[in-house]
Amino acid sequence: MGTCESSALGNCQSDGAGYVADMRRKSEQLRRIYEIRRRRLAQLVEEYGSQAELARVLAKSNLVVLGNESYLSRMLSGKPREEGGKNIGGDTAAEIERLTKKPPGWLSRESDDELSALVESSVWSMLT
Repeated sequence: MGTCESSALGNCQSDGAGYVADMRRKSEQLRRIYEIRRRRLAQLVEEYGSQAELARVLAKSNLVVLGNESYLSRMLSGKPREEGGKNIGGDTAAEIERLTKKPPGWLSRESDDELSALVESSVWSMLT
């Protein structure tokens, strides 16, 4: 019982407390990234003038749902999934960036500031 197995993250998990703390931290970081993506998607709606116009651009995707204005509304809502909201996952974010000609990772960054982007990308790499 005195031994301790290390996880890939290097935390002692003899009692599971380190694992639980890591999972909570990762969960909170993911929630933050989902919120950033939601705000950036709203920024794209403003940039394109309307949800309908953005949906028209996103309709060129192989991800058919992206061209659906109702789906965009669900992603923009900020509601939990249980209430009809939709998080923007990594693949979806990458597809939106591609179709709107934004640089990779743009949707997951709070700002276009270079230093901020580096910090946020290092946080994202810890999650994956």
